[in-house]
Amino acid sequence: MNKKYHYVYRITNTKINKHYYGTRSSRIEPSKDIGVKYFSSSSDVSFRDDQNNNPQNYKYTIVSEFDSRESAVELEVALHIKFDVGVNESFYNKAKQTSTGFDAFGIKRTKQQVLNWKKSYNKSGGGVGELNGMSGMTHSDASKELMSLKRNNSNVVRSKPHALFIFYKNNVLIKEVIGQKEARNFCRNHDISYQSLCKSSDVWKEWYCNRNKRK
Repeated sequence: MNKKYHYVYRITNTKINKHYYGTRSSRIEPSKDIGVKYFSSSSDVSFRDDQNNNPQNYKYTIVSEFDSRESAVELEVALHIKFDVGVNESFYNKAKQTSTGFDAFGIKRTKQQVLNWKKSYNKSGGGVGELNGMSGMTHSDASKELMSLKRNNSNVVRSKPHALFIFYKNNVLIKEVIGQKEARNFCRNHDISYQSLCKSSDVWKEWYCNRNKRK
């Protein structure tokens, strides 16, 4: 069988309430893959070794399955941003997954995808729901995952929420930044009028900025 599975998973060290979010593509059914044959793509060798040496301390959760790798990454990006995993001590992740004009898989965003993404962000108030027209991930699915993590792991450290700014140029996603300070720096480095693009309007020359609301 040539079917390929694409899914977002969460690994939890139940002993210390520490987590890892990742995306996986495999020809093995997820329930027979994660925690059985695959133990994350983390660069933290001690984390991977500990899973092998102390399997009783780990819980493996399949967050959601998708029809494409790109769609799975969209949810992973949202979760990484939500919990700021790169600096959050409650996560093993050392850096956040990000989307770029050419994302991790070399796929350029089409104009329609950008428009769909803008529409879904506006509809959900910039939350972690359906991030683009291809994702196949509903707002309720992502929300359930976030609520589940909050309910079952009260010791998770959450960073102070900041606005997310997503910059496009000629309908191509260029960069995502968190917080007004980073947005100002981005605009300064690209000779963009921050006031025009990020405050007064969302369009300036060939640039477009999608801003979500603070949580």
